[in-house]
Amino acid sequence: LRTSAGLAASPAQLSRPGYRGRGWRPAVVPGSVLASLARAGAYPNVTYGERLLAVPSAPFAVPWWYRTEVVVPRDGARSTVLALDGLNARGAVWVNGRRVAGEATLVGAFRRHRLDITRLVRPGRNAIAVRVQPVRPDADFTVTWVDWNPHPPDHGMGLWQPASLIRSG
Repeated sequence: LRTSAGLAASPAQLSRPGYRGRGWRPAVVPGSVLASLARAGAYPNVTYGERLLAVPSAPFAVPWWYRTEVVVPRDGARSTVLALDGLNARGAVWVNGRRVAGEATLVGAFRRHRLDITRLVRPGRNAIAVRVQPVRPDADFTVTWVDWNPHPPDHGMGLWQPASLIRSG
């Protein structure tokens, strides 16, 4: 997980196998950007008392990146689908340096997205990068606030449901 602020690499570069950038943290999936940062120690104990209110909102005003590399077996599968079961609330996906879907397609926190990436994956190491946009609570259909908790400054931005590869054929 990494903020886009100060990121010099292009989406095509950071979505290629072997990319080695700086400033990346482990991501919690499913979970929000803030959940990942809290787990990594950037914002400790945000669920205690009113500590969530002390988390600044500025870091969440820019897009954030999720990135992973996966090994695809040489198993004869004819189809590979990237399943995103909950992306809040708008995003884009690149696989092995190629854009698969953009913010016009990946929108809406309550949608499940199935992206056919068959032509982009190959046996061996593959890279997947997902950029999530800052949530606009006044404009996006999104997972937002609950009345018993302070409003999180990231507005729940992130991959809040599982992401997986589905291979068949």
